[in-house]
Amino acid sequence: FPTRRSSDLFGTHKFGWVDQVEGLGSVATMFIHVMYVPLIPTGSFFIFADDEDRGVTIPLNGKSVLIAYTRAAMFWTAFICTLAALVSSGLTCCCALPVWGIYFAMPFLLRPATQQRADELRAMLVSKMDHG
Repeated sequence: FPTRRSSDLFGTHKFGWVDQVEGLGSVATMFIHVMYVPLIPTGSFFIFADDEDRGVTIPLNGKSVLIAYTRAAMFWTAFICTLAALVSSGLTCCCALPVWGIYFAMPFLLRPATQQRADELRAMLVSKMDHG
């Protein structure tokens, strides 16, 4: 499990936190990033709740990758709309506020795993612990 730290400008970082299993952990995908903009996914992991530097490699998770790219796009859209609102007397604020709201709500709405997915992850973890 890669634990190397990245600089603020570029490196690797975990994005796309999804499928949280209460008390156990969540799925995240490691990306090569530039200024915390996820560019290239390098692998997905089940990250244990008690230690973000401890996890188990799992197959690349499409939902995690999609959430990472979507949240990055939403952040930059909201940021640009906010800057535009500042220079245009607030006219684009109608765009920025809902995008910021959705951006900040996404982790709470999309992170919890369904019961079926939680069971799949538990089974995958047991299998990996038994075999390796």
